[in-house]
Amino acid sequence: MFCRRWDNVGFPIAEIDSDGTIVISKPPNTGGLVSIGTVAEQLVYEIHDAANYILPDVVVDFTQLKLEQVGK
Repeated sequence: MFCRRWDNVGFPIAEIDSDGTIVISKPPNTGGLVSIGTVAEQLVYEIHDAANYILPDVVVDFTQLKLEQVGK
């Protein structure tokens, strides 16, 4: 469901495992949408260079990234 009310916007939560697995979710009963499409769009917008994403404390290579829908 897409967010139609600004007072109940769902924000993304990233749970990161030591093996590199990341689960993106949002608080229950909030607006917004977490899907393969919305996560992929945000990654493309944010990363720019998938093989060389530079952060203050690490450089990440996202070229082997796989997205999978695991829940609603």
